[in-house]
Formats: sequence, structure tokens, C-alpha cells
Amino acid sequence: MKYYDTALVSVPKWYGYTGNLEPVVITANNYSALRKKSKNKGFIVLKHPSKKVFRKAVEKSLVDAVLPDRLRGHDYFHHKKTLLNNVTAKLMSKNKVSLLFTFRELRNHNSEERALIWGRMRQEAWICLKKKVPIIISSWAEKKEELVGATSLLAMGELLGLKPEEAKQSLNHVQRKILERLSRE
Repeated sequence: MKYYDTALVSVPKWYGYTGNLEPVVITANNYSALRKKSKNKGFIVLKHPSKKVFRKAVEKSLVDAVLPDRLRGHDYFHHKKTLLNNVTAKLMSKNKVSLLFTFRELRNHNSEERALIWGRMRQEAWICLKKKVPIIISSWAEKKEELVGATSLLAMGELLGLKPEEAKQSLNHVQRKILERLSRE
């Protein structure tokens, strides 16, 4: 099976990947800015959106993947506070917008922040599996030192609650569809 990573640097073959998807990272404060920036060509990732921008991006299918800010906000007693809920998960599943889980988020934070991020990732993964939202697991490396091997990302997927086959799909299936779309453009 061929595995792909979404990193901001080029990935050598010996990390276990067939290829690398270099994302076009956009941030938007409002819908008009989102619409302008989403006209870019390539694999578009919406980074740290607000709730309103996230909802519009998912409804209109303006992006390929979303990377939420997992540090912001205060958790409730009975669940973690995330952007993802049942309604937005159904929209993401219908419009084939993926949720991005990155190894870099865990690596670059201290123990308390890492625990908070991990808890929110687990809840988001559970909702994604329940509503059949496409998942992308990535190293999201900005430097060569931050690159992570494919087996480590597969293990991260299994720790998030994915079955081994689902973890393999998170490194392969969604990326292949995006690569096919990009080659047609």
C-alpha cells in the first residue's frame, strides 16, 4: 500500500512514503476572505478557523481539509470543546472535507497542553468514525527534523481509535483522491 504525508518540506523515500502532498495553508477571519483564498490551486488546508468560517467552509466545500486549533477554549465537564459536532461532521462527510490530525501538534507542546490536545483529538476521531468523516493523519513537518515515519503515523492512528485498516486508509485513500483531483486540474 502506498502512504502519503502532508508536510511543508519534501519527504525522503526512506521514511516509508510514496509521496508528499504539499498543502496550501490558508487562514481566514470571515467568509469573503475564505472565498478569495480558497480559489488557490492545490491541496487546500484551512488552519485554525473560527466556528462561522469553519461552518461555511464545510457547507460550501471550499477546502480539502481542516486543521482546528485544539488549544483554544475551555472544556466542558462531560465533553471536550472542539469545532466538530454531529451536524458539521455530517456536512464534512457529505462534502468530502477531511479532518487533519498532525503529529507536530503533539510534539511541540508541553505535557499539560499535550494532554489537552490528545483528549480533543480522541473525541474528534470518535465523531469522525461515527459519521464517516475522512481523516488525514500527517506529520505536518515544517523542518526536516520534524519528519515522522509512516509506521509512527499508523501507530498514532491506532491510538486515536482507528482500526489498523482505517489507519492505513488515513495515510492513503484520501490523499490518493486529492492527488487524482490535482492531476485533472
